[in-house]
Formats: sequence, structure tokens, C-alpha cells
Amino acid sequence: MKFSDIICRVAGVIAAMLFTGAAVVITYEAIMRYSGAPTSWAQDLAIYFMIVGAFLSQAAVMLEDGHVRVDIVLGFFSSRFRVMAIRTTLAISLIYVAVVAWQGAMQAWDSFEIGRKSTSLFRIPTWIPEAAIPVGFVLLALAVISQIRRPKAATLQEEIEHSLEI
Repeated sequence: MKFSDIICRVAGVIAAMLFTGAAVVITYEAIMRYSGAPTSWAQDLAIYFMIVGAFLSQAAVMLEDGHVRVDIVLGFFSSRFRVMAIRTTLAISLIYVAVVAWQGAMQAWDSFEIGRKSTSLFRIPTWIPEAAIPVGFVLLALAVISQIRRPKAATLQEEIEHSLEI
């Protein structure tokens, strides 16, 4: 396993912990609200956990080939064409991923430079949750590159055939 794949999988584990943390915080808030003592911080914290988790998880999902792929048309073509089409699609998506990573970095940098803070109770600098966008998309780019360069074309073909059977 490549180092970049390990980083993407670690990010996926961190995302899972953030999602679990959000669930715990929301459960705690529900219990406290039911008991008549709602918190003023739980909703904001859960939202930040979910935002960061969503961006960190996408690379691990890509490595597991878990993103949605509409491949109904691929069944009409040869296996060689299918592999080429999937790799071409991944290469095109890499351009989009790079643009989003760059724009996200510019947004986070802008927030950092002007000292923008959230309007929530925490008043945290907005560049902190915004930084999840470029970090998540850079990790996604690494995962896309890993998928493109995957030497196991036979395995890719098996995945395609399996998805067509379902």
C-alpha cells in the first residue's frame, strides 16, 4: 500500500471519529434538552464535526470505489474501452478536484488574512473549518491519482463486471 493511500485511509478513520463525535454530541444535546437544560454549544460543534468529516472522508471512499458511478452504458462496450473510459473520467475529475482544492485554499487563506470569525457561540476563526475543503480535496486528488495509476486493470475490469451484474 502506498503512503498516499495510507494518509487517505487515516483521514477516513478521523472522519469516522468526527461523525461518531457528532452523534455523541447530538445525543447528549437531546438528553439535556429533554431534561430541561439544553446546551448552547452542541449544535455548533456537531455541525463543525460533520463538515470536516465530510471533506476528510471522500478520499477513503474513493479508494474503496464507493462514489456513485453511472455505468449503464459501459456494458455495451469492450472491457478495454471500459477501463479506458473509467480512467479518462477519473482524469477529468482530477481537474475539477484540483480547482476546488485551489479555490477552497484561497477562501480559507482569505478568512485567515482578514481574521473572519464565526457568528456562533464559539467565535472560532472560519479558516479552521474552511481548511477542511482544500485538505479534503487534496486527499481526494491523491486517491484519484492512485485509482488512475492502479496497475490492476484486471481487478478494475472485475469491479466493472460485478457492478453490471447487480
